[in-house]
This record gives sequence, C-alpha cells and structure tokens, in this order.
Amino acid sequence: MKRSTEELDRQIREHELTAYHHYELEPVEDTLLVDTTVGERTVRFMEIGADNHDDIPLLVLHGVGSWSVLIVEMLPYLRNRRIILMDWPGHGLSGPCEIPGASWLRDFSVSVIAGILDEIGIPSVDVLGHSLGGMFSLYAANALPDRIRRVALVGAPGAALPGAKPIMPMIVMAMPVVGSRVLSAGVSEETFNRFNVEALGEGAGAHLPPGVVTTGRLMSTRPAYPTSVSSYFRALIRGKDLRSEHALTPAQLGALRQPVLICWGDKDSFGAPMATASSIVALRDHRLLRLPYAGHAPWLDEPELVGHALAEHLRPQSR
Repeated sequence: MKRSTEELDRQIREHELTAYHHYELEPVEDTLLVDTTVGERTVRFMEIGADNHDDIPLLVLHGVGSWSVLIVEMLPYLRNRRIILMDWPGHGLSGPCEIPGASWLRDFSVSVIAGILDEIGIPSVDVLGHSLGGMFSLYAANALPDRIRRVALVGAPGAALPGAKPIMPMIVMAMPVVGSRVLSAGVSEETFNRFNVEALGEGAGAHLPPGVVTTGRLMSTRPAYPTSVSSYFRALIRGKDLRSEHALTPAQLGALRQPVLICWGDKDSFGAPMATASSIVALRDHRLLRLPYAGHAPWLDEPELVGHALAEHLRPQSR
C-alpha cells in the first residue's frame, strides 16, 4: 500500500533533520511562491544561521535529480555563514514544475534564483552549486552580476562547459514518455544506490549518516518527481549528448567578474576537468582544485580538502 503524501513528507523531514543534527546543525524550513519564467512555483528552502548577519548569505544549489542535504558534510566548514539551501522546483519538497523545453532552461534558472532572493529580501549572495546547480550558478553570475558576489562549483557544472557527457541513466530519463515512466515505476533502495554509484562514484559518501541517502531516495518517490525531473533531463540532453546550446562561450566566461572556485575530480562520471580546460582558463578569476581520485560529488571523496577550499574561498568579508 502506498504511503500518503503527508506521511511520505513527514518521513522525508525526519530523515533530513537526522542528517543535519548529526553535524549539530539546526535548519529552519520555509516555503515561498516564486514568480518564474514558467509561472509561479512553490520553492522550499532550509536556512541555517539566520542570525549571522556579518556577511551576505550563501545560496546552495543542488543538481538535477539530486537533493539539498547531500552537501551537509560541507556545512560545518561554513558554520559562521547564513546559509540557504534551496530545493529546485520539481525536486525535494518544492512544488511540481515541468520545463517546457531546452530554450527555457537558462532563463528559468536565473528567474528562480532572482525570485528567491527578491522574496527573502536579499540584495546579493555567494553561490555554491553542484552539477546542474553549478551550471545555474554560472548562468546567474552572468545574468545577475550585481547580485552574485562569488561562485563555488563542485563537480562538473552540467552542460555549462563543453566536453561533459551524460551517463546512460540520464539519457534514458531524458527520453520522451519513457523517462517519466521509468521514474514513476518506483525506485528501490538497491536501484537508487546503483544509480548513485554510477553518477557519483563507487563508495562516494559511504561515511555519511544514513539519513542523507534515505532522504534522497524518499524524495524520488514523491508523486510530482517523475514528470518534473524527466522534463529537466529532456531540456538538458538531446539523444546521447548534452545540448550544446547550454554551454557558455569563452567570451561569456571571460566576462564574469566574480571569483570562481572549481572543485573537480578526475574520476567525475561526466568528464574530467582537463576535458574543459579551454573553458576553465577563460574565467578571468578562477582557482581549480583538481582531485585525482574524486568523482562527481568530490566532497564525498575528499571532504577535508574540499571543505577547507570552500571555507577559504567563501570566507566572510565585510560588506
């Protein structure tokens, strides 16, 4: 018998809080109605350190089909910051959202970021983005130069830099009709773990408290997840490749004035950093932390190296 949505969401919150509490973090949950390019969408976020007003906040952006609490191990390194962890529309405990097509993706992502800042009343932020969240971070830095101060990317940033390749499960989930049916079929714990191994790497995050992975698996069983997430994949992938129109040009990358930290593993399942070297060097102010043995979520393989790099790059500064 299927769980009711209310019961499922209660369990999600319970496991999520267990993961945050493991690191002695006390998040506060809130939900906002945000005006986006695809209409008003319900966006849920968790806020940590709301009383830390000495610096501008840090906005954390997860990847497609992923979930916010996956980054939890990095948050103690940023404990003196006001941190906002957002669930993309159609993900986590945000409301449903289908992307109409590939041409909508860039403006949509910027509208969500700008909308959440407007609704909370925040003039500017630093951003920390994983995977597609990294791609959206670069889009926002390009479109909102006065609202994005610094950028930190962990893992290959989606299709933002030419050279990245999607993995087979993503290609399947991007297929019209097939993708949503596959996601609707239900995800067992074994299947979910197998996908994570293919996407993130063997043994990635094995040391994390169980609440982190359980939260992600339960979120993938919410009713709106299949149609929402498959629409993101369709917008991102054509055939067996990432859509080239999503890549930022060298001129666009060179125009970014924000300092950019890139933490990228050589074993990243979407491509190693050297495959996009010409794009990386186009960034006028960047630092690349190349991790020879890390996968697509490098902090899960090298938590101390990535944690200290993030703390240094995102250290509080006076306004």
